[in-house]
Amino acid sequence: MADNQKMDESKVNDEVFRFSFSTSRGIAFGALAESISLSMLNNSANHYASQSMGSSAMAATCAKILAS
Repeated sequence: MADNQKMDESKVNDEVFRFSFSTSRGIAFGALAESISLSMLNNSANHYASQSMGSSAMAATCAKILAS
């Protein structure tokens, strides 16, 4: 009886460990995907901002040339 209970506890412990490990791995991959997405979004925002500033500077230069 005691041996059967120990085997059952061991199976439960193994199952809990397996579930915990797969859950932790899933959370880690989710965090990695989120950080990559945020990095890509930040890069896109920075690119757009610099492109807008470049366009504004070019428009201002053209306006000065045309005004002279």
